[in-house]
Amino acid sequence: MSSISATQQQFRLTKLEFGTSLSFSSFSGESILNSDTDFYGDLNNTMIFSTDFQGLGLPPQSHASFTNMLNVVTNGEAYCPSQSGVGCILSQPCAQYSVLWKYGFAMNFQYESNSTDQNYDIWFPLATYASDDKTNEQCKIYVQYLEEPDS
Repeated sequence: MSSISATQQQFRLTKLEFGTSLSFSSFSGESILNSDTDFYGDLNNTMIFSTDFQGLGLPPQSHASFTNMLNVVTNGEAYCPSQSGVGCILSQPCAQYSVLWKYGFAMNFQYESNSTDQNYDIWFPLATYASDDKTNEQCKIYVQYLEEPDS
């Protein structure tokens, strides 16, 4: 695996889906897991927790899938440019979008520590990544496009 900074922790993803939570134990979604080993090598299906990054960063293929699904659940209102550091924008304040609590990400990841694998399941509603931009009263969703890795 590649080197990471002291502010990051790397995990192996076994599931990354965008969809809706029907109840605490029931989730219906589509996979946006990035398993292209030819392109991403050891970083395929990898999640890096970082204290110096706001929101969730997705590689191009996963970001495109997420953007398409977000446009469906917001009736075409989401603007998600394919450039780093921008996130997605909705035209009204976040309180106007109940989908921010209904839809989100389901993840399962593994952490290897002292030869022991630990599995974690977690659900992040979109509201986790959303905040109002006070300058223009729009809702910004911090799910960001990550640049392609250097070849």
